[in-house]
Amino acid sequence: MRLGINLLTSGTSLNTIKKVPTVTIYQGETFDLFIQLMDADQDGLRYVPDPAATVFVEIARLPEASGTLSNVRQINDYSVRRNAVAAFAGDSSVWKLSLTATETSKMMSSNIRVTVTEGSLKKIALLPQAIKIYRSEG
Repeated sequence: MRLGINLLTSGTSLNTIKKVPTVTIYQGETFDLFIQLMDADQDGLRYVPDPAATVFVEIARLPEASGTLSNVRQINDYSVRRNAVAAFAGDSSVWKLSLTATETSKMMSSNIRVTVTEGSLKKIALLPQAIKIYRSEG
């Protein structure tokens, strides 16, 4: 199985979110990033990891216009690197990463890399140019 990810709009329930190709964040704002795990080999069906799995999200500080998964593993300059949390009790394919104002103030338009670890098995997905960052007005 190849891991894939979808970006979702922010929402308070599964009924209020939808898939989007990119998210827009203004520098210095707090932001909840929602990600849905999917099975890229099964026409994008959602993927529900083992309950003990961890979902680690990395947001690259410097954007890559192109690249392969292998060279993305070599990037050391991230603005965010930490575990996401399950967003909704009813669907453990959806995960959330809450970004602070300090984190978004240092971000540039970025790629997202997600690593799902289930026991000794790791699955990695890359979503290039997924976050668009704009300067806050004022």
